[in-house]
Amino acid sequence: MRSQLNARTLDRCVPFLHPPVHVLKILEDAIFDVGYWRWWAIAEPSVVQIEFGGVQIARPAVDGEPPAPIGIMALRFRGATSFCFLTRDRAVALPPDWPTKLAEGKLESEDVSTAMSYELLALTDRKIAAAVLAVPHTAKAMLGAVPTLDDWDRAAVHLAFWAGQVGAIVLAESMEILTMDGSMSVDEIPALKDAWWKYWRIYWDRRRTEDALPYDGSCEVTIPLKAE
Repeated sequence: MRSQLNARTLDRCVPFLHPPVHVLKILEDAIFDVGYWRWWAIAEPSVVQIEFGGVQIARPAVDGEPPAPIGIMALRFRGATSFCFLTRDRAVALPPDWPTKLAEGKLESEDVSTAMSYELLALTDRKIAAAVLAVPHTAKAMLGAVPTLDDWDRAAVHLAFWAGQVGAIVLAESMEILTMDGSMSVDEIPALKDAWWKYWRIYWDRRRTEDALPYDGSCEVTIPLKAE
C-alpha cells in the first residue's frame, strides 16, 4: 500500500512553525481515534513524511451532498533533527525489517496491525510524549540521535506515537499537512473535523436504507449511542 498522495503537491505545501495547541489537539484526536499508520518516507536528508489512514476529517457539504471523507493525511516535517522508529520489546510476529516493508507497502495489516494506539499520539503534549517513550521499546534512529524529553521541549514541532507494536518519533523545524487535494492550512482542521462528524451522522442515519452511503470502516467502528 504505497502512498497515494500526489507528488505534485510538494511545491504547494504550507509549512507552519508554531501551530496553535488547541488545533493540534483536534488533529491528534482525528488521527488516533480510529486511524492507522500507513506509510513513511524520507524525501530529503532532513524531510520526513508520516502518512495516516482512517483520519476523521471531511470536506464540507457542497450542493446538498453529504460531506466527503478525506481519510488519508500526511504530516511532512522539514528541518528534521531526529527521526526514530520504535519497536515494542514484546512485539510478536513482527518482521525485523518492518520499517522497510511499511514504506514499500508490503507490511500486511492482517499479520501486523498498525492501528493507532489510543491516546498514545502526541503533537503537543509532553506528558503523552513521555508516555510514548515510557513503553518498553527499542529505538532505531534514522536521522540524528534518539531524542530525550529535553530534546522534545527544544523542538519547534514534534510527533511521537505508537501504532500497535510499532511507532515513531520526529523532531523538526516545521510541519506541513497534506491530503489528496494538496496542502492544507492548519486553520482548516477544526472545520474539517466538524464536517467529518456531520458525515458520520448522515452515514448512520442512512445505514441500511436505500440511500446508504458506501461502506466506511471508520464510521462502522464509531457507533452511535442509540444505534439499532
